[in-house]
Amino acid sequence: MRPLPFLTVCLLVACDPTSNGKDETIGTEPNDGSASGDDSVPDDDSTDDNSDDDAASDWPDLPELDTELLQIMEDAHIPGMSACIISDSVVVWCGAYGWADIEAGRAVETDTPFMIASISKLFTATALMMAYEDGLFELDDPVGPVLDFSFVHPTDDTPITYRQLLSHAGGVRDNWDVLNAYYVDGDSPVPLRDFLADYYDPAGAHYDEERNWVPAGVETQMVYANMGYALLGHLVAQVTGESFPDYCRSQIFAPLGMDQTAWFLAELDADTVAMPYLWRGGEYQAIGHYGYPDYPDGALRTGAEQLARFIAMGMGSGEVDGVRLLEADTFAEMLTPQYPRLDPTQGLGWYSWTIDGTEMWGHDGGDIGVATNAGMRRSDSVGFVVLRNGEGTSDGTSWSLSRALLEAGADL
Repeated sequence: MRPLPFLTVCLLVACDPTSNGKDETIGTEPNDGSASGDDSVPDDDSTDDNSDDDAASDWPDLPELDTELLQIMEDAHIPGMSACIISDSVVVWCGAYGWADIEAGRAVETDTPFMIASISKLFTATALMMAYEDGLFELDDPVGPVLDFSFVHPTDDTPITYRQLLSHAGGVRDNWDVLNAYYVDGDSPVPLRDFLADYYDPAGAHYDEERNWVPAGVETQMVYANMGYALLGHLVAQVTGESFPDYCRSQIFAPLGMDQTAWFLAELDADTVAMPYLWRGGEYQAIGHYGYPDYPDGALRTGAEQLARFIAMGMGSGEVDGVRLLEADTFAEMLTPQYPRLDPTQGLGWYSWTIDGTEMWGHDGGDIGVATNAGMRRSDSVGFVVLRNGEGTSDGTSWSLSRALLEAGADL
């Protein structure tokens, strides 16, 4: 997740505490794309029940789940949301609710692309592990020799490895004064490599020995680091000789049929992407679409159905519908805590948590006007994804959504 101060939010949305904005009822009557009888849906072709392209018609009706999700959305002031349930590596249900764009009157659909924030890290980790399977490096190799800029911890000469970075144990950390300053409208024009060199190389414009690095050194603390994953994206390019977005497209997105998935807005029709919103002063504030140069840590955009295919791949230990991205042993390593003395829940990209005493593996994400969750319960092979274009106003929102989807999935 990428925590941001209110000042940054105001810079992006030009906050005006005295503004009345739009009628709040526009955003507080969510449309359930899978349920009937809601006349708040915009009157356009996207809601035509006779459309052959309406994928929602293929999903089972779950009216009790619809009601529960809609109530959570109302309570938490979430303008739009899509969600899916996976069972035994098969996507068995998806639903869409509320608004992708309030101003345009565009309802969420199950294939609406959302910014998925830190769930993006699972794709970055997968890309790197695919390169690992191709024999391009070993997990305990130092990364410094393949980089085209200096990458050495200032107080610890221990070489930093791929495994350490994947597990957030590489001795790097996020300097939010730097990261916050690089949020921009649309895609960032700053190349990933240049941003990383400015951050990690002592000659770089944003080098800070105290704030960019974990003072205690390498493999001393588990410090969640977006900038570690930004570096991993660049490492994919360095070891494969292919740009990181192109590698993901050819090796992950295309094989999984994720044709509306991209690291950059320019690769999507922006009019189809869910607009991020904040709930402020009793109204929704549109943030606008934004990006940052360290995009491998959080800027991927995809829809719930397509993300569910990726989670189904995970539930299949690297394979879904006959398409294998990773060998089962490699994927098992990703779900193995790498440094249990530092954090017994952190694998390679994936991490674990418990819901009602049962272990889950997955990732969540949060950014300005965005909140996402994806997980799989291996004990009964039930998983879920949920994407929303609002942060929610309750700390328990993500848990409530997760429980509702898991309970419904157990009955499918």
